[in-house]
Parts: sequence; structure tokens; C-alpha cells
Amino acid sequence: MQQIGSAIVATTFVLLSIFIPVGLMAGITGKIYQQFAVTIATSVVFSAINALTLSPSLCAIFLKNDKQKEAKGFFRQFDAFIDKGKEKYIKAVSFFASKVKLTALITLVTIGLIALAFKMTPTSFLPEEDQGIVFANIQLSNTATINQTNQVLAELGSEILAMDGVKYFISVAGYSILGGGGENVA
Repeated sequence: MQQIGSAIVATTFVLLSIFIPVGLMAGITGKIYQQFAVTIATSVVFSAINALTLSPSLCAIFLKNDKQKEAKGFFRQFDAFIDKGKEKYIKAVSFFASKVKLTALITLVTIGLIALAFKMTPTSFLPEEDQGIVFANIQLSNTATINQTNQVLAELGSEILAMDGVKYFISVAGYSILGGGGENVA
């Protein structure tokens, strides 16, 4: 531990210095990466704590020649449960190792199911704010009147309603999302 403790701490800080700033990015990109950054940063911290405390202790226990008495009570039942699980695992591994063709078939079927799941899973990013609404800003020349703006909105409205998937069209003449009020905006 004297030789690797500083390396563990240094590696932890390097990884945190990468992922914490990523979690603070703004916009949609930041929202996407924020969850990953928090997850990875938290995992790195837990891993470092484990590597500095629990793992060396367990290694010391496992590596020393410990001649203890038979376990009693709960620990005896726990050891029996672990031994049964180990026996079943060894039997399963032995079975699949002896049936290479069956193992290859199961592996190919699993890969095929994964590929099918990838094809069926949506790949686009839809933020939580997406409610199926599209906002548009229209600005005519500075000398345009409200009647001209309404005429453009009427033409645009008929074209938009003709598109597949559009249910409603609402227009507001005289007000701009980007520029405030005026006769030439909508």
C-alpha cells in the first residue's frame, strides 16, 4: 500500500478533474453528459475508497495462513450457501465447456438478439422539454404592415397544416419571440 497508495489517489484526482467539468457543461450537451459524469465521478470515488481501505484488508486476510475453527451459526450457513453456488457454477461451466456447438449457438443467438434490440431502440435524443411543439419567428421588412404579416402567416399556415404529423397551427401577428412587438413580426 505504501507503493501504490499515492498512485491510486493521483489517478482518482485525474479522473475527477476530467469528469467533474464535463458534468458542469451547459445546454443540451451538458444535460446528456451530466448523468454520465456524475455516475463515473461517484464510481471513481467509491473505487478509490475501496482500493485504499477494504481491498488491502481483504488481501491481508486472504493471504495469511489462517487456521480457524469450523464456522458456527449464520456463518456456517453462509459458507454452505456459497459452496453450493460454487458447485453449481462449476457444473454449468463444465457442461458448456463440453458442448462447444451449443455454447457457440447460444452466443450467436444472444448476439443476434442484441443486434435486434439495437435496431428497435430509438437512437435520437429527445430532451424532456420536447413536447412536439415547434416555434418559429417571422420578420418581414421594417416597412411591412400588419396586413402583410397576416397574409404571410395565412400562406405559411396552409403549408404547415398540409405537412404530415401537424395537427395544429397557431400564429400571433405583431409579436416576436426574439424581437418583441411590431407590425412586421409574428
